[in-house]
Amino acid sequence: MKNLITQTNSGVFASIREFFSPHRYDRGVWIFVVALFALSVMAGSHFEKSTRIYAAGEVAEHNVIAERDMQVEAEPVHYHLKRGEIVARKGDKISREQQVKIQAIYDDAQDVLDPRLAGGLFTLSLLLSMGLFVAPSGKLETPLARKDILLFSLLLLIFCSGAKAFHLLGMHFHDAALLTNFSYAYPMGAASGLVVMVFAARRYYTFGLLSSMFCGVMFQGGLALFFFHFLSGMFVTWLVKRSQSRQDVIWALFPHFLFQLAVWFGATLLAQNTVTDYPGQMISIAVNSILTILLLFAVSPILEIAFGYTTRFRLMELMNLEQPLLQELMLSMPGTYHHSFLVANLVEAGAKAVGANSLLCKVGALFHDIGKISHPEYFIENQFGGENKHDRLAPSMSALILISHVKKGVELAESNRLGQEICSIIREHHGTRLMPYFFHKAVEMGESPRPEDYSYPGPRPRSKEAAIVMLADVVEASSRVLTDPTPARIAGHIDKILHDIFVEGQLDEVDLTFKDVHKLSVSFCRILTGLFHQRIAYPEVKGHHSEKNGAGAT
Repeated sequence: MKNLITQTNSGVFASIREFFSPHRYDRGVWIFVVALFALSVMAGSHFEKSTRIYAAGEVAEHNVIAERDMQVEAEPVHYHLKRGEIVARKGDKISREQQVKIQAIYDDAQDVLDPRLAGGLFTLSLLLSMGLFVAPSGKLETPLARKDILLFSLLLLIFCSGAKAFHLLGMHFHDAALLTNFSYAYPMGAASGLVVMVFAARRYYTFGLLSSMFCGVMFQGGLALFFFHFLSGMFVTWLVKRSQSRQDVIWALFPHFLFQLAVWFGATLLAQNTVTDYPGQMISIAVNSILTILLLFAVSPILEIAFGYTTRFRLMELMNLEQPLLQELMLSMPGTYHHSFLVANLVEAGAKAVGANSLLCKVGALFHDIGKISHPEYFIENQFGGENKHDRLAPSMSALILISHVKKGVELAESNRLGQEICSIIREHHGTRLMPYFFHKAVEMGESPRPEDYSYPGPRPRSKEAAIVMLADVVEASSRVLTDPTPARIAGHIDKILHDIFVEGQLDEVDLTFKDVHKLSVSFCRILTGLFHQRIAYPEVKGHHSEKNGAGAT
């Protein structure tokens, strides 16, 4: 037991050391830290006191409102003020009692900067941000790229600064009800909706928590407002993930409004808002829903153009079979086209099993072999039993032709603006694997080939999605030579292929565990077993009538 505890502690401390290692992160991570610090200072700043001191007999220049529940002691009388209570209205002549209450409110008002609030927010935001780098298993996730960190930083700065601006605008009117309406009308959920177009669940959950925390503090709205914006943001992510096109987002406006009404009802009971404020708040929620949808439409193209992301909507568009590249693939290389669709089915099931981006995997699989368009006849799936052109070539030339399809594929993906993620999958789907057939052919011909001349240039897969496409590509292609493909034989074949790739070190740069590889094996086996299922041999039926009725049996 003591040894087990010692080993556990050693593992924990090793993970902590690795997490805080400066070599693990791109320098851009400091941009994110600075953004968190700036937002914390902004949230803790009040720029000016919310009221001024009035003498008895002066005329109030604006409504004076209590910002929180407080006790006012003015011997021998004690007053209790509730948050949002109007102490004096614009134009009122200040009485002695009102002057005492206004003085108490002024004294209680926070200074220009509250260092404890800013420090607490900064500390909590740093701790919450660990969710961007640590997987649910406790292992460190693949580091974020610089553009990913920049995107998170910009979205937080823009949306949270906007919340502060909305709050200051509401404070200008000195109306507590209007200030509450502003806080409900602000479309913070759109930020989470934009993040879900690019990142996996863990990261948009973390971003939703961060943005909702800052938003709640910016508006000084408390727990009720935090829950409203967090749950609204998570519902937006659910709607975006279920949308098959940008047009589907428009139809999501009504369910989004209804869900926000339900969340608002719970939040307003928690905040104990007055019934007379309900109509204005409901209108604010409708404004929130409209602004959220408009922002999703307006900003998503910017993510694709300025940052080079392939958003969820773009992936859905690329999956359309009318896409020109897919059309050319189908017409010029039907064998490769069929292979790509089978690989797409495999990777979709595998990605769902291990928590990867299944849509990105599927689209990446559809386009992973588009580089074969330049020389389709040199790939076995397009020869259809005809002459193998490699029989007339030197092994080194054959290897160059096979290697070239990766480079050509990346060039086609870039020229057709498929996105950086798809380009990376195409570039990495063979890793640095050896082409054993041509390597051994060169050996048999008496040559002394160098393994690097018969290996793909790489790099090895650096994302789960690229690794899954690599594994599925090899499994699907090699399964075609199986004789009598029983479920047991298919499972053994898949396990061997995955084990060989793992031993080669092709998965060293990807966060795939042994458990993940096993899940992929099970998923691939299920799909291939269905593909190679046996059929009944139907007896030949004589007679025109029977022949006609039985012709379509399957």
